Amino acid sequence: VFMGDTGSMFLGGMVVAVSFGIGRPVLLIFAGITYFLEALSDIIQVAYYKKTKKRIFKMAPLHHHFEMCG
Repeated sequence: VFMGDTGSMFLGGMVVAVSFGIGRPVLLIFAGITYFLEALSDIIQVAYYKKTKKRIFKMAPLHHHFEMCG
């Protein structure tokens, strides 16, 4: 679902507010790990391809790889 900058900023702010509101800011790590893994998979794919001319994932970033796997 595409909601634009306003909607995504609102949802992100709500995730932060709720995690601090319930006294568990460590939950932000679980929310943020997805974005970290997406960026890391892209970096790994590009670096490995430049070195070996082969791909680790079917497509980068990682969520596209999972889409292609079914």
